[in-house]
Amino acid sequence: MSRYILGIDIGSACIKLVLARESFKRFEFIQFIKGDIGEKGIEETLMSLVKQLSYTPDVIVTAMPGNQVSIHYLSFPIMDTTKIGQIVPSEVESITPFPLEKVVIDHWIIEKDKTKKESFVLVGVMKKETLARGLSTLRRVNVEPHIVEDETIALFHALMYFHGKSNNIGLLDIGNEKSNFCIIQHSRPVFIKAYSKGKSEINSLMKDLYISIHAFETRHGKSVEKIYITGAGAYVQDAVPSISEGLSRPVEIFHPGKEIIQDIPCDTKEIPLFMTSIGLAARGRYKKRAEGLNFLKGEYSRQKETQVLTKRLLYIGVSCLAVIMIGMMDFYLHYQHRVDRYRYLKKEIRQIYVETFPKAKHIVDEIQQTKSAIKATQKKLIALGGNKEGVSPIYLLKAISEKIPQDVEIRIDDFLIDKSRFRIQGVTSSFEDVEKIKKSIGSIPFLDHVTVGDARLAADQKKVKFRIIADLKEEGVK
Repeated sequence: MSRYILGIDIGSACIKLVLARESFKRFEFIQFIKGDIGEKGIEETLMSLVKQLSYTPDVIVTAMPGNQVSIHYLSFPIMDTTKIGQIVPSEVESITPFPLEKVVIDHWIIEKDKTKKESFVLVGVMKKETLARGLSTLRRVNVEPHIVEDETIALFHALMYFHGKSNNIGLLDIGNEKSNFCIIQHSRPVFIKAYSKGKSEINSLMKDLYISIHAFETRHGKSVEKIYITGAGAYVQDAVPSISEGLSRPVEIFHPGKEIIQDIPCDTKEIPLFMTSIGLAARGRYKKRAEGLNFLKGEYSRQKETQVLTKRLLYIGVSCLAVIMIGMMDFYLHYQHRVDRYRYLKKEIRQIYVETFPKAKHIVDEIQQTKSAIKATQKKLIALGGNKEGVSPIYLLKAISEKIPQDVEIRIDDFLIDKSRFRIQGVTSSFEDVEKIKKSIGSIPFLDHVTVGDARLAADQKKVKFRIIADLKEEGVK
């Protein structure tokens, strides 16, 4: 997945944007945009340039003017990064004319000498009101930076991206109204200075620059072998020979290698003009992350915004959790109430069942067992003549006993009656008696189609077993 990084360089007369894309294996510049500020002003110009971007940036890096940042170099006889961070503010307090509560401080450990157990630290100090003013301008056009660097250090990042290791090199960016100078030794910015002079005052600028370089070489005992120039001043006629003569050393317009030029989507002659924004985009890389300053500290820190957002999200999360817990508790209470009610009703049903059917032993499901008992009782009721429809069994037995002659011996073993049929099964003395019984039953008014279903000798060969079937007439008799 790609990340898009935007470097924003706001100059005195022109704004330059560089959009870079960082993927798993590659970092590349994909868009270069510039626009003159003119009468439109910074905000309107920046807004129009941002609208031209091909992609929405994930990371935005900008820089504060070098003449608004005070750079100091400190050394500490300790190696612990945390302790250095704790000591820096107290050291800065003694070298800055402003109270600590009115400035933003950041530091960068540029070197650690393990032999001497000493750390060399670059410290940047800027007034809070200056930073607030710059951020306010950006935010009015919906630009929220993730890193605010010093623009001179941004030049260093650009050189490191294009040339890698560099030693005894000077890098001079000449703008329309101001200039920035950086000396690089062992791939570290060991000297940084800003000048309030631009391309229209090159001769005067060279005098100040010469003094700075001479003082540095005298103090450190190392010479600056070559100087690269960038910015609008690089396009001034005869700028290179004039600067070279004024500084008494080789001077070149910065130009990346041929293998790099072919991958940059802009006119290669304009690369010196975009050096600061190129360095800012390189500063935002995740892989091979460039080190440097970031003045988004304290109240201006995105980390603080993140913490505020985190607290809000945490508050929302806790609120949602509380609502969920209340919902779950309400559900549990309703559920428990229903369970208790169910247990109470089940207990009542069992008690009623036991009282109703005291002889019941194996109670599993009181309701189903009650239904079964009711059905059994209803069958008994029907058998006893308690049904409200059809022929009463008792009445039918009474009619049969009245019709059968007194001299016929009969024993009834089975008697079945439903709404449409009647069946009687028993034992008598002879087959003649079976016929008498059939004839007697056939004389009953509400019976029809009387037949002998079966008649045979019993096991003792003395009695005859029989079964007589008859239909009940539809009108029936009660």
